[in-house]
Amino acid sequence: MRQSLVAASLAFLILGCASGTGGRPDGGNPPPMGDTGVDAPMPPPDSGTCPMTCAPGEQCIGGECVRLECDPDTACPIGQSCCDGRCASLPVDPMNCGACGRACGARGFQCLSGQCRCGEAPACDEGTTCCEAGCVDTQTDAGNCGVCGRVCPGGQACVGGTCVIPPCEPACAEGETCDATTLACRCGGSAACGPSQACCAGTCIDVAADRNNCGTCGNACAATETCASGGCTDDVPCDPACGLGESCVGGGCRCGAGPACGEGRRCCSGECVDISSNVGHCGACGRTCSGSQACCSGLCVDTTSSFDHCGSCGRRCDSGTADGCSGGVCTCRGAAECFPAGTCSCIPPLPPITSGGCTGICLAL
Repeated sequence: MRQSLVAASLAFLILGCASGTGGRPDGGNPPPMGDTGVDAPMPPPDSGTCPMTCAPGEQCIGGECVRLECDPDTACPIGQSCCDGRCASLPVDPMNCGACGRACGARGFQCLSGQCRCGEAPACDEGTTCCEAGCVDTQTDAGNCGVCGRVCPGGQACVGGTCVIPPCEPACAEGETCDATTLACRCGGSAACGPSQACCAGTCIDVAADRNNCGTCGNACAATETCASGGCTDDVPCDPACGLGESCVGGGCRCGAGPACGEGRRCCSGECVDISSNVGHCGACGRTCSGSQACCSGLCVDTTSSFDHCGSCGRRCDSGTADGCSGGVCTCRGAAECFPAGTCSCIPPLPPITSGGCTGICLAL
């Protein structure tokens, strides 16, 4: 009786061992963290979609003949699982991280302990991509614009995954670029050009006198000509020299069909304009101020908030009776200006408030 029980037990163990490894494509190993423990399905039999008949030991997968490393009769090495006919280490395989077919993709380029990671950090959130610097938004990151490693050129920003030149206000002159960080116009690696200059190939050039860039970038004068006031001429030079944009004709300066522009005026497209106040030519020909700005002394200024030009050019608020400008009106701590008498002062808040702003008050002189 006892011998019969022992024999039955041995037979049960032998059958159990024989069926425990040959049928599991992962070699009978326990699933790693994140795996459901369900065996990965074997590749479907040859569907006939490959251009040729696959050799013995291969299967047609996705239109290609693939040599199988494992199948129900061929187990993977210990510690690996059979995923679509290939042996994979689920704890570290980024294409099968924690489970067959669970690819880390763009959110993490490595698999540790069955979990996708981006470098030393966890996998990136939805909408971000794992790049060398970490998780970034490739739609807005100028160092990884559209894809990892694509750096936008200097002065450009990343918008929708594309490097673009952002707008500056006022608009930059021809040849200048708008710096994406400061939103200021620049010529090459330097600041924007001065009133008598133009940005030619990243360098500020005096186009009023440069023979190779006379009047505009690239306009070279003939060997017998000189550049005077932005125009090539073999005529008698004008003395004194004509202003920028004017031409020297018979020893006399002209702006278009009219006479030379007077003091404080500039010849822009054949017309004399006051570049100190003209919103269409503020400080330089073609430099346009935005709709909410005024041209004050050659600079585009928002007169609704400028303390030095509050309401209009040159109207500076009195620092004794006001401390700000709002809506083109001088204010004291956001309230009315202390005018005509009194000073704009600050009363600290009363307890229990111990920090923060203060209340403006007009104190009589």
